[in-house]
Amino acid sequence: KITKAKTQMNAIIMAIKSYESTYGVLPNLNNETGDTILSNENYDKLMQVLSKINMTSGTGSPNQKDIGNTRGIKFIDVDTKFPTEGLLDPWGKRFKMCIDFDYDNKIDVMSFCNETINSSVAIYSFGANKTDNSGASTSDDVVSWR
Repeated sequence: KITKAKTQMNAIIMAIKSYESTYGVLPNLNNETGDTILSNENYDKLMQVLSKINMTSGTGSPNQKDIGNTRGIKFIDVDTKFPTEGLLDPWGKRFKMCIDFDYDNKIDVMSFCNETINSSVAIYSFGANKTDNSGASTSDDVVSWR
């Protein structure tokens, strides 16, 4: 499951970077500034935009696939359960994500994790215990930056 989580995180990062390459900006659907931790709702909205598939239920806003993707490009493939469940890690939870909207190529939001990450996107899974340990190296969280 760890390998699957890392593969999923890499696919999300590649989709975000492809979006950035296509549109010249990171997918900022709420006009955020600075390093921003995505809420569950904003995570679901972003996954709809990147997959070009609407969610029909779940905690996120439905019918968001056309927001911010005017060219209608599918940047990521998702599971057939996506419309009702969203994009979940192998343990059935949403990934935690932070995006660098100030474009300094580092994420230094200590409430996201207790370290500075040199990247425009950082993602982690809560892992098998399904508990958010902020990506700590001593936890079972699966992170994109190590």
